[in-house]
Amino acid sequence: MYLTVIAGETGSGKSSIAKKMVKESQHVCVYDVQNEYGLKTFPEDRERFCLSPPRHSIKHFMKIVKETTGFLHVIEEGTGVFRGTVGMEFISQVLGKRHTGNRFLLIFHQLHRIPPDLYEFIDVLIMFKTGDLEKNIKSKYPDLIDKFKYLQHSQKKVLEPDGKYSISEYIVTKRTNLSQKI
Repeated sequence: MYLTVIAGETGSGKSSIAKKMVKESQHVCVYDVQNEYGLKTFPEDRERFCLSPPRHSIKHFMKIVKETTGFLHVIEEGTGVFRGTVGMEFISQVLGKRHTGNRFLLIFHQLHRIPPDLYEFIDVLIMFKTGDLEKNIKSKYPDLIDKFKYLQHSQKKVLEPDGKYSISEYIVTKRTNLSQKI
C-alpha cells in the first residue's frame, strides 16, 4: 500500500509494526527525532537512513522525498510534524506515489491528530487504542467510531512471533474495506 497510517497510544505496538515494515524495505528514509530504527544518518547512507530534527528539517525531508523513487518514507511522531494541516507539498507527493513508487508510513498517537486533508488519501489505517475522546472521533471521523469504541474497551494482546504478548489488539482498516479486522 502507498499510504499507511498507524495510530495508537504509547506502548501499544505502533513502532513494532513500523520497524517490521522498515526492515522489509530495501530503500528507507525515516524522519524521527530519536532514530528508534537504528539507521545510519544521511548522507552517510543513501539507501536506508534516518533524518533527525533539528539537524534536518521537515523541508529537508520533503526535498529527499521529491528526489527519490521506490522508497518507504516514514514519519515517526506525525502528531508533532503535522499540526492541523499537511500542506500541498506533501499531498502532491502522496498523489504522485504511484508514479514514483514511493510509499509513506505515518505514525500518530491519536486518531483526531490525523489531518483531514491527509485522511482522504490513506490506503491503510492501522488503529490501536488511543487517548482520543469519543466525541472528537464521532465528529471528525464518524466512519471509525465503531472500531474506535471496540478498541477502547479491548484488553486483548496480540501474540508476537517471538512468543510474547507485546502488542495490543489492533484493527486494520482499508479505504476500500472499512471492516477488515486482524
